[in-house]
Amino acid sequence: MRARGLQFLSPFILFILLATVACSGPRPGKLLTQFERSNATMQVRLEIFEEGEWRHRWAIFDQSRCHLRVSSRPRDTGTWTTAATAYYPCAQDVTNIVQFVDDRVAYVFMQWWYAVTLDGARTWTTFDVASHFPDKAYYSPSLIERVAIAPDGTGTMLLNADGVVDKKPFALYSSDFGKTWTLKPTAP
Repeated sequence: MRARGLQFLSPFILFILLATVACSGPRPGKLLTQFERSNATMQVRLEIFEEGEWRHRWAIFDQSRCHLRVSSRPRDTGTWTTAATAYYPCAQDVTNIVQFVDDRVAYVFMQWWYAVTLDGARTWTTFDVASHFPDKAYYSPSLIERVAIAPDGTGTMLLNADGVVDKKPFALYSSDFGKTWTLKPTAP
């Protein structure tokens, strides 16, 4: 009778363990490294964390993943606020994802998202490329290849073919420092 009960419990316990692994999402663990970029009016900090959920580490066999937190603060305040977060392949270089246009405007981009501040890091606006163009692009870790924003607010975002539905790279355009993006260039 006891052996029969254990046989019943074994699949049940296995189910509970598998359900726990499936339901536990990724979360930041130990801080691996951090670095800051700044200009005269703001600071932007990038913090990279290892995967903190041990059950999730075992679920990913293709490559190790890290967590990125982008925080910022105006130089005249001591308060850091989170501007964006990402879960990405640890091998991806993130050292140049923060760019400053001038003392008030900075942007950061990674994967399928782009965030911009127009007020010296007090607030950020985030643009999710895949959700705005679902018939053109999908959620790919390498969707945004490059972004360039000019001092007049015009900008171009080049999308990598790996994240594009028809596998042909294309560009998006902005006239408001990247708060919004379109398929065709617009005048500032």
